[in-house]
Amino acid sequence: VFGYGHFRYYKGYAVGNSILQRNQWYELVGVHDYTNKKVRLYIDKVLQTYREDVIPEEGFAYDASRMRLLIGGNGGGINNDNFIGYVKEVKIFDKALSQEEINEL
Repeated sequence: VFGYGHFRYYKGYAVGNSILQRNQWYELVGVHDYTNKKVRLYIDKVLQTYREDVIPEEGFAYDASRMRLLIGGNGGGINNDNFIGYVKEVKIFDKALSQEEINEL
């Protein structure tokens, strides 16, 4: 057993419920839907979990110059939570993808 898929965002984690096996490729898609205040995690195009009300409270301002995008690490300064393996074909979109759009990836 290798572990579970994780998608970290502002208030915590969305954790997949599928157990991932070693030596097998998986497609993980994390969706941060700011408009609908949801975060969704898909593994191999299947919705694993979603969380609601994950957008910062009113008055919180994103400062893009201070925010980091990390793929394969947790960003919290803890070295024991980093991904061990290979990441390929990373895509970043400027909108929240729908289930239909994820199916077409």
